[in-house]
Amino acid sequence: MLKNSFSGQEFRKICGVILLLSVFLLDAVFRVREYSDKGVDFQVVIKLLIYLAAICVPFVGFLISRSDVRAAYSGANKCLLLLILVFGFGAVFSINSEYALVSVFSLLAFFLLINFLIDKYGTEWVVNLIGYSLFLFLIASLLVYIVFPSLGRISYWEYGVFIDGGRMSGIAGSANNLGRVASLGFIFGIYLFFSGNKTISIWLIPISIICLLLSMNRSSALVALIGYLILTYKKKYHLIYTLFFAFGLYLLLWVALNLDFVLPLISRSGEVVEVLTFTGRTYIWDVTIDLIKRNLFFGSGYGSSMFLLPQYESEIGFTASHTHNILLQILLYSGIIGLSLFFISVIAFFREHPSRLQYCLFFFTVANGLLESGPFNGLANITTLTLFLAYSNISSSFKL
Repeated sequence: MLKNSFSGQEFRKICGVILLLSVFLLDAVFRVREYSDKGVDFQVVIKLLIYLAAICVPFVGFLISRSDVRAAYSGANKCLLLLILVFGFGAVFSINSEYALVSVFSLLAFFLLINFLIDKYGTEWVVNLIGYSLFLFLIASLLVYIVFPSLGRISYWEYGVFIDGGRMSGIAGSANNLGRVASLGFIFGIYLFFSGNKTISIWLIPISIICLLLSMNRSSALVALIGYLILTYKKKYHLIYTLFFAFGLYLLLWVALNLDFVLPLISRSGEVVEVLTFTGRTYIWDVTIDLIKRNLFFGSGYGSSMFLLPQYESEIGFTASHTHNILLQILLYSGIIGLSLFFISVIAFFREHPSRLQYCLFFFTVANGLLESGPFNGLANITTLTLFLAYSNISSSFKL
């Protein structure tokens, strides 16, 4: 019946549209509402519909062609899928089980979608579409930043007061989120350029750089630079990379010996404490560690940080919704059990001889997880996508 309803080409187009919309909506925010408001609105409904569409793709594809998803059977992906199921089990007992279950559902939907599309249509097809989606996201963000500055610039809640900032957030909700999207856009642009697809890359690279600069996200800029070095590394230029690495070490040593001079310069506020606390993250980590100790083995349930951490606003000094560290986030959500599964997946990943693109995407995920929550911060986000891509059966045709 389904075979008669869809041709292979028609199904491919439908998959392309769903992937394009899914990636665009991952970090998209089209409204500003109260921090504690987790109710259902038009944006939540739209994302729910796209999650449903995403999870239907592999099942419909199986019914049409009887093809399976071989990529999901790798050791790393088995561990990752098991971790998502553990999150799902914990979501039932989370503080807000409805929100937690929807969030885990979004993880599962993207996991199945990415692995199916990579396996069925190949790396280049998927990466090209993601590149187009990132380009549209960044263009929309730049337009919103110019036309609707109240929405397109950073804003946050502090002690119940809504504060506007000057950094560009676009439609990403925050400057840090936009910086991550722009950083990934730059990495994908470089990959597509050297893979021969210059049609989108010549537009994606400059718009990514512009948005990265306007977001003033220093860590994302550094990740973009290192990602570029990973993708373009050549053995015959090893001396240049060695000199670059040596210069980096020298610079770090010089900074360590001149902290009193350097720290005020790299701080946005001019306060040394901002740098020493990683913009207040150490305060979040102290509270998070205390919360983890209460449920060390099983965690507090997926999505719990959204509701637990705001209760400690006075101890932290501002309102926080996540732990700003991928390992602490997993520990808070699913305890030692979840963290063990994640570590096993990482070991399996490196044992499977990943491609250069996989290394780059894995680095992107982990680097963003040092000071942010990475792929496991409630609903699926852009780093969730990169982790699933890194673990999937990516083959690289990088022309270098």
